[in-house]
Amino acid sequence: MRAAVYLRQSEDTQGQQWGIERQREDVLRYIEARGWTVIDEFPDNDVSATKNKPRPQFNKMLSRLDEFDVIVARHMDRLLRKLSEFVSLLEVCDQTGVAIITTADGIDTSTDGGRTAAGILASVAEGEMRRKSARQKSAAKQAAKQGRWIGGKRPFGYLDGALAPHPEEAKLVREAYRSVLAGESLYSIAKRWNEDGVKTTDGNTWAGHTVRQMLVKPRYAGLRTYGGDVVGPAQWEPIVDEELWQSAHAILTAPGRQLAPPARKHLLSGILLCGKCSKAVGAAFNLHYVYKCKHCGGVSRQMAPIDNLAIKLILGFMATDEAKELLIDRSREDVVELVEREKVLEEKIRQLGLEWARDLMTPVQVKVATDTLTEELGQIRAQLRRSARARAIEELVCENPGPIWARWSLDRRRLAIREIVELTLLPGRKGMTFKPEHLAYRWLVAED
Repeated sequence: MRAAVYLRQSEDTQGQQWGIERQREDVLRYIEARGWTVIDEFPDNDVSATKNKPRPQFNKMLSRLDEFDVIVARHMDRLLRKLSEFVSLLEVCDQTGVAIITTADGIDTSTDGGRTAAGILASVAEGEMRRKSARQKSAAKQAAKQGRWIGGKRPFGYLDGALAPHPEEAKLVREAYRSVLAGESLYSIAKRWNEDGVKTTDGNTWAGHTVRQMLVKPRYAGLRTYGGDVVGPAQWEPIVDEELWQSAHAILTAPGRQLAPPARKHLLSGILLCGKCSKAVGAAFNLHYVYKCKHCGGVSRQMAPIDNLAIKLILGFMATDEAKELLIDRSREDVVELVEREKVLEEKIRQLGLEWARDLMTPVQVKVATDTLTEELGQIRAQLRRSARARAIEELVCENPGPIWARWSLDRRRLAIREIVELTLLPGRKGMTFKPEHLAYRWLVAED
């Protein structure tokens, strides 16, 4: 008799295949005692019955049925997971003349009694699988409500075995959230991490979409989820506070968001204003880089001294008590409350459409109500953007902001400048050396 050996272990967290080996010993002992020949073994390791994972070795075995006379497994529930699977397998085996034998259950489908017993065991296995699935779901739901971590793959930013912040990765996660608020692209964050040799927990390189998938997870704000919804606070330590996470989440999930918007290459291009026409100044190259107004041609100055002066102004201001008062307080708006109100308004606007469709409101009533809600929604979103921008640059408010500025990406530096100061390049005589008085500035944060 030509025998195919099928082996399956549901969970093998350590990858040792001990369960597979125990099954193999039992099945091979059975086959050897009868003098049969083992044609091949088909082990599906770490494949649960309740999760409907593909069983590549099982499928491979079925594709080679014409090579065997009998399939031997230890238990029926190792071979089959549902009664419907048993019926399908038995039909295929009947067509090829292959019997099914399980050593521990005493099943042999070459006999009428064996076929009946196999059907009963398959039905019992399916019932147990359903009960196990229900128990697992109930346990997972209870754990979620209690804020407990039930294990799984280590999330980036946390230590393995317990959700405690990883000393190095947690810093990167915090920086990534602030970079998102600063307008930095996910592609830029991924590129920087890859250049620094930072790997995912799977040992892979980063991409913009994998950075996004990580940052939208509520776990980093110490929030527990179940079925995709936040159900309460978690028992582990958050890496960022909920306000910061909510601000970044709103940006990352905004409709129409670009993962990699066009990147700027210069600090003040598109920010610096022309002192003659008041339009944004661009960058140009003529022996050296310059800021030049491409609208009226009224200003053109070498780039480096303007950048240096702008940086000096910014860093000097950020070290003052005034900056602390204006920026730190502003970033502390109740973001969670604003986000909740935003959701309520969005739902109300959606409901207006349903009310109109059911003829419960006239078009005029719908328009008036929509305009009112849309106006408030716009104000809420403006507050969220303002808070997000302030939160992105608050780290720079300190006695010595220079090292922090040096660490920041260009996107984040540009956001800080846009948020804090309006810079205007004043016209001067051609060939005149740049002087500090050629750069006019107005502190924007002091006016809000």
